[in-house]
Amino acid sequence: MRTKSIWAVLTVAGQSRRMKEFKPLLPVGDKTILEHTISRFQEAGISHIVAVTGHRREEIAPVLQKRQVQEIYNPDYAKKDMLYSIQQGIREILQREEPEGILISPGDSPLIHPFTMLQMLAQWEKTKDEILIPCYQNQSGHPPLLGKKAASELLEYEGEGGLQGFFHERRDIRRLQVPDSFILLDADTPEDYERLKQAYQHWEIPDEETCQAVWDYAGTPQKVRAHARAVAEISVKAGQRALACMQKKGRTQEQELFIKTIQAGALLHDVMRTEHAHEKQGAKLLRRLGYEKIAQIVEAHKSLLEGKVLTREYPLKTMEEKAPVFIVYCADRLVLEDKGCSYEKRYEEKKKTFIGNPQAMQALEKDRNCFLQCRQLLREWAGNDLFE
Repeated sequence: MRTKSIWAVLTVAGQSRRMKEFKPLLPVGDKTILEHTISRFQEAGISHIVAVTGHRREEIAPVLQKRQVQEIYNPDYAKKDMLYSIQQGIREILQREEPEGILISPGDSPLIHPFTMLQMLAQWEKTKDEILIPCYQNQSGHPPLLGKKAASELLEYEGEGGLQGFFHERRDIRRLQVPDSFILLDADTPEDYERLKQAYQHWEIPDEETCQAVWDYAGTPQKVRAHARAVAEISVKAGQRALACMQKKGRTQEQELFIKTIQAGALLHDVMRTEHAHEKQGAKLLRRLGYEKIAQIVEAHKSLLEGKVLTREYPLKTMEEKAPVFIVYCADRLVLEDKGCSYEKRYEEKKKTFIGNPQAMQALEKDRNCFLQCRQLLREWAGNDLFE
C-alpha cells in the first residue's frame, strides 16, 4: 500500500480537564502518550503528520520537532471543540497538498497498532471509500480515514456532535472489523490512563484472533496454518509445564504474558513459509507490524545456531527471557505436517527425503544436535523435560 499520499491529523490542543493532568506528556512505558501516538503512525509508514496544538503548546513543540511532525497552533483552543482543531489541521493540509486520504486521531490514543492502519489502508486501496472507520467487536474506534472529498466536506460541517455528528449524517461509511481492542483506548480520565498503562504490558503480543488476521494479511496457506496450530498446541503445553516447574522453585514469571508470547510465536513462526529465507522474511513483516518480541522467535525458529541464540555456554540465568524462543524451536521439530510426533519419527522421515543430497543431510544432522542441546537446556532450566 502506498502511504506517501496519506496524511494524519492529531489533535493535542485540549486542556485535559477530565484527566486533571496534561495527558499528552504523561508516561506510558519509556515514552510519553504523544510520542507513542506519533510512533504508531510513523511505524505504519505515515510520514506526513500534522498536530494541532493549543494548551501548553511550548511543552509539546519540542516533541513534535524531534519527531518531524508539523505543528498547527489553535489559539481558540479554550473556546472551541475538537472538531475545530481537526478542521484546522485538514485545512492546512488541503491548502498545501492533494492527499488521497487523511487519518484523524486524538493525541492520546497511543496503542493503536501499525498493523491496524496497514489493514485499513489495504482495504481502502481496494474500495476507495470516502470514510473508513475501524471497529473492534462492532465498536467504532480511532483512527477514521477520510477521502479528499469527505475531508473537504468536513471543513464545511457546522452541525452538532462534532466529528461523530458529521459521521452520523453520512451514508458513505464503511466500517472495517479489526482485531485490535486498543483502537478503543484513550486517556480521558485517570481510570483510562491506568488501563492504558496495564494494556501496554501486552501491547507487543498479538492474540490468536490477531494472528489469524496476520495470516490473512500475509496470504499464509491453509496447510501452513494447520502446521502452526499443531506447533502452538505443543508449545503452549510445554510453556504451562515450564511455569509449574518455575513456581515450585519460587521463581516468578508473568504467566499470561509468558504463555501468550509462546502461542503467538508458534502460530506465526511460518507466516511467510512460501518465501525464500522465510524466517527472515517473517521477522521483517512482524517488525513492520509492531511485533518485535514475536519477530525474534520467528527469526530464530529455523536455526538457533545461525542466529547465535544458542551456544554451548548458554547461561541458564538468561533462560526466562529466551525460553519462548527455545520452546517454539523444539515444538516445531515435534510436528510432522499438522500432527504431533516424536523427534525420531520426524528425523527419519526427513532423512528419506534427503537421500542423495549430502548438503541437506549435513544440515539435518546439525539441526538434530541443536535440538538435542536446546531440549537439554530447557530440561536443566525447568527441572523437567517439557516435551515428554
